[in-house]
Amino acid sequence: IPIRDVREHVESFVAKNGITVGNFLNAVFAYTYSRFTGDNKVYYNFTENGRHDSYSKDALGMFVRTIPIIVNCQDMPIKDYLTYVSDLILESMRNGIYPFRFIANEFNLTYDVGFEYNYDLNDISNIDDENISFDDDVNIVSNLLCVINDLDDGYLVNIYHSDKFSQDTAERFAKVFKEVLVQFLDKKYLKDINYISNDDVELLDKINQTKYDLIYDDILDAFNDNLSKFPNKNLVSYNDEVYTYGQGAFIANKIAQKLIELNIGKNDCVALLT
Repeated sequence: IPIRDVREHVESFVAKNGITVGNFLNAVFAYTYSRFTGDNKVYYNFTENGRHDSYSKDALGMFVRTIPIIVNCQDMPIKDYLTYVSDLILESMRNGIYPFRFIANEFNLTYDVGFEYNYDLNDISNIDDENISFDDDVNIVSNLLCVINDLDDGYLVNIYHSDKFSQDTAERFAKVFKEVLVQFLDKKYLKDINYISNDDVELLDKINQTKYDLIYDDILDAFNDNLSKFPNKNLVSYNDEVYTYGQGAFIANKIAQKLIELNIGKNDCVALLT
């Protein structure tokens, strides 16, 4: 999915905040990912150029470094968050010479989720400026990989995913990434970012539509009816304690008798310590 008419704004924004475009996009990905996991802390891997070292100077092939990172996306001013993520990425890159396969083996890390900022390395000839484009002929290197490419006036969000994620999830991730990126440029706090789409709102509204016509006018009528029909069926349970309808009625009657003894009447307030 393309994000148009933002590149100049992004480049001006990151220059003003003393970070790189790559680190800005990395921070956008981390926050988007955290919204999908529901956890403020997210773990994923990002890649950087592996051609910096002299030992790869005359070698043939593509060299990249895979760097694991844990990002805390709890609410804070967006400028502070961007500085924090940028410093974290640079510090991680400083230690990036340690091969990922070694550190992954030592600390049981995975490459299930990844992020790349690839400049213009990917083929973007099939993009549609109006809609999301889909392609089944891709190489999968992780369960979820977000790759960002430069466009003349913006960026292209590519989501590669295995069967562990649905196409719908990947599409929603791309759309949320776009919403988060645009709002990073003018919101003050992370909590101010609205990443819920109209489709999500409609879905939530459907889930919350729980109206149901009951066959009883009063909950006491329902209880008494079930008590007469199913006295030995379970009414409530907690840990290893289970009470049947019959036992529940017995307890309720004992409480009622005590209230009568205390001259408690209708509409009187009663505190129960349970």
